[in-house]
Amino acid sequence: MSRDIFDGGSRFPDFQDYDAFSRTSKRAPRGGPRVDASGTPIAAALPLTTDNVRLPANVTGTTPQFPADYTLLIDTQAELAWPRTINISSPIILPPSVPGLPPIGFSSAPFQARIEWLAGGGKGGIVFLTGSGGGLQFYVVAKSIRVDVGNWVNFPNPVSCSIQDSLFAQAQDLHYIDRSQVALAPGANLSFGIPPYGRTVQVRSNLLTQAANIVVTIQDNAFAGITQQQASDGPINVNCGVFINVLNNDPAPLATYALDYTLGYE
Repeated sequence: MSRDIFDGGSRFPDFQDYDAFSRTSKRAPRGGPRVDASGTPIAAALPLTTDNVRLPANVTGTTPQFPADYTLLIDTQAELAWPRTINISSPIILPPSVPGLPPIGFSSAPFQARIEWLAGGGKGGIVFLTGSGGGLQFYVVAKSIRVDVGNWVNFPNPVSCSIQDSLFAQAQDLHYIDRSQVALAPGANLSFGIPPYGRTVQVRSNLLTQAANIVVTIQDNAFAGITQQQASDGPINVNCGVFINVLNNDPAPLATYALDYTLGYE
């Protein structure tokens, strides 16, 4: 996956001397910035960790809404922009009172992350990501980073976040889950905004037989249809769409469903 789109279009903004020394050298070029033992400019260093911040229980089971349902984990900045790797994870101990779960042990729970960054020169962005249990890793070039996280489960969820100065990292299989609490009666439809960096969407229902009767339309900014497919077709390219319209053509109400977006660029 290309990293360029996440740093605002410039591979290493605000640090023009990067190409002047090799990735293996620990010495800065003559007249360049002072670097540490890893070759990172001292003014760009931004390693930081926040451990086991307990997120309040999500009693509704729906998509956390920013800012009301989010908890601030990290808000920090350096003097220079530099490649950063952001890791967010959720190691939890299962509560004994939850029916159907195994005995107490280490497991993980999903969460929703909001990452905001600035790289200088007006470059930066905001992205919402869903950590599917084990956690997620995100790569960005930035000098300031803010990370807020919301809980997906109905009991307190401790979450940890770390920022590392890193030239290379994987940022793939990124998802954003939008679980609506609005039930759709037979024949009813509803439109949803496509999140930043959205590439594909898949509408999932808790009833497998409903997928063939769910119509998914990619809409423009005037809610006019661009493409139309069935949910049973699998992931649908959002192309130049602005909204996703979900139409329930099933005789049964569409009560529990979610929009699963993949994020990023190839």
